[in-house]
Amino acid sequence: MKYIVCLFSMFFLWYSCVSNQTTNTVNDIDPLTASFVTNKLCKNIVDSNKLILLINPSFCGSCTEKIRQFAQQIMQLPCAKCLVLSTPDSLLQQAVKNSPNTALQFTSADTLARYNLLTPYSKLYFVKDSFIAYNKQLIEEELPFIWQEFTKTLLPAGCGEQKSSN
Repeated sequence: MKYIVCLFSMFFLWYSCVSNQTTNTVNDIDPLTASFVTNKLCKNIVDSNKLILLINPSFCGSCTEKIRQFAQQIMQLPCAKCLVLSTPDSLLQQAVKNSPNTALQFTSADTLARYNLLTPYSKLYFVKDSFIAYNKQLIEEELPFIWQEFTKTLLPAGCGEQKSSN
């Protein structure tokens, strides 16, 4: 009996982790958070379609080298985008300066917590016509899949992977 209870508990623990990590729909965001992401973050970008990359390096493991590299990849896309930091990160701040059509915003950890955005994971949002069309936790092991999914299926024309001119 103890074995069955243990197995059952492990299944629910696994399911709760998996279901949270594969989130990419608007239905998974509460209205307060969605409103903050679409209306308050990166207000200086007037484009109705924008990428918002929320990085919270104050959490251990949130801003590892792989996350930084992913952020630098995102920043090279030609569409409007914004990097949101809760604490300074000199490497990412320099990357923003060298990136086309990219803004930088600092937001306090208190503000992020108030809007349910203070988590151990960085997040990628795609706001299309003032609605969140995509949101994804940036988990290191999933970054190649996220990049492929994002650039191949979710970005509008002209904002995907840059074509090389031969």
